[in-house]
Amino acid sequence: MSWYRKWAVTKKGYFCSVPPIAKPTDQIWVVNGCTAPLVLRPSAGRGKSPQGRYQLVGTGFVHGVMSGEYLDNPEYKLRGVTLY
Repeated sequence: MSWYRKWAVTKKGYFCSVPPIAKPTDQIWVVNGCTAPLVLRPSAGRGKSPQGRYQLVGTGFVHGVMSGEYLDNPEYKLRGVTLY
């Protein structure tokens, strides 16, 4: 396993590190029950509809999000997601 990370800034201005395979179109999600934010890539997968399907790219580090601080943010919305 490589500990190499890429540095990035989210659209909302959060400083973070992501896996080296991450792309600018990937998303960082705070997932209830995970100890770190997940880097997810929107994907059509095997079906025809890309809505709600994501490929797991890896975990990220986001300053100000790691200890669940973001869950109290009014912008945080709980929603379902399918990972494959």
